[in-house]
Amino acid sequence: MSGPLVQIYVNLKHNFLRGFKQCKKEYFDEIQKIIDERLQTFDESNCRCMLDYYLKEQKGVNGKHFDMDTLKGMVLQLFFGGTLTTAFDLYNMLQQMALNSSIQEKVYKEIEDVIGDGSVMYSDIMRMPYTHAVISETQRFSSSVSFTSLHVSTGVPYSVGCRRCPGAKLADVTIFIGFVTLLQEFEWKIPQNSSEFGMLSSVPRSK
Repeated sequence: MSGPLVQIYVNLKHNFLRGFKQCKKEYFDEIQKIIDERLQTFDESNCRCMLDYYLKEQKGVNGKHFDMDTLKGMVLQLFFGGTLTTAFDLYNMLQQMALNSSIQEKVYKEIEDVIGDGSVMYSDIMRMPYTHAVISETQRFSSSVSFTSLHVSTGVPYSVGCRRCPGAKLADVTIFIGFVTLLQEFEWKIPQNSSEFGMLSSVPRSK
């Protein structure tokens, strides 16, 4: 490839990288503010969250392995990791409620019986077996993992053993609370004159 096409590629590449680096810097600056606030009240004998435990380890024997850039990266992953797959699951769950009004009514009745007008908590899931089953069945029916993977895993597959997703529990909590809250506040219906209303079959990815 030569000529003007090369210049276009180079310009796009540099502009993208410049924008990405600027975006990363802005996020890291905000995270640094959170860390600075936490440092002001940090008490090694009373660790309140992941940041406190990280700062405690930083002061330990192996503290050299716990640098601030790594901490910022971890916090960034907590904010953004799994956002796409969680949104995918919620989209398909709400879509199924719109397509299956009888199931939506049963879920809503269980929400009314257990929670009423109160705020949902993750502990409520133990008293809401039908809602839990609907969430699990929708996730089984429309997996957020693409059915057409780019290659076959030859090692330990992701989500198994040491490669288990560290945010799986957080995703479960987010999905349950989000799903119940949205059904508690709104009734979901198919738009009128809608010719197509299909489910997402996989998470979008680059080729």
